[in-house]
Amino acid sequence: PFVINKGASETLQVTVAPSGAKTEDLLWLSSDETMATVKDGVVTAKATGGEVTITAYSKTDETVKASKTVIIKEDVTNINIHDDRLDMKVGQTYQLEVTVYPVNAYDKSVTWSTNDPKVVTVDNNGLVKAVGKGTAVVFVQSNDSGQMMSCLITVTE
Repeated sequence: PFVINKGASETLQVTVAPSGAKTEDLLWLSSDETMATVKDGVVTAKATGGEVTITAYSKTDETVKASKTVIIKEDVTNINIHDDRLDMKVGQTYQLEVTVYPVNAYDKSVTWSTNDPKVVTVDNNGLVKAVGKGTAVVFVQSNDSGQMMSCLITVTE
């Protein structure tokens, strides 16, 4: 699919055949004009939260057409880690949680990391394991916008 940000305009690339045909010979249609409009192949995203189908029809033969799914996305503007500080004992595990905003953001995926894997480890889902005595920071970062939050963890025996 073709992905576009809310409020942006992007041109769909069209190849017209036979070689003498022109893009001016096309009619454009959006399956939902509240989501996106299209004029001469330029798609303007109006609302987020879904998909819209853009179809180009031949002016001379409406059975000749091509369609493209367009996803209208909204970028991540903020992330919130539910715990910003933890005390753990060696051997304990704890599931960190994060909320991504806005709730209808297109790519809510995040990456977890730790600054000291000798104190705590963290898996791809935010599961922290205390492995040694000390203090460490676990970071979570939005893959979409780079927004980052952290949790300070103190581990005792």
